[in-house]
Amino acid sequence: MSDTISGFGFVVINQKGSHVKLQRKDGRRTITTIVPTLSELGPGTLHGALKLAEVDNDAF
Repeated sequence: MSDTISGFGFVVINQKGSHVKLQRKDGRRTITTIVPTLSELGPGTLHGALKLAEVDNDAF
């Protein structure tokens, strides 16, 4: 599994059940986040996933 999520540089690392693990390299760091594969996320879930991914809300 190595699909790139366009625009943010994340790569799908793993999927377990209804969640996907995404990862991107940012210089010397590796940023990892886990996102549910629902067709629509609640605002709190979306905000939490963006925070873990270190993606600015305005960029999304």
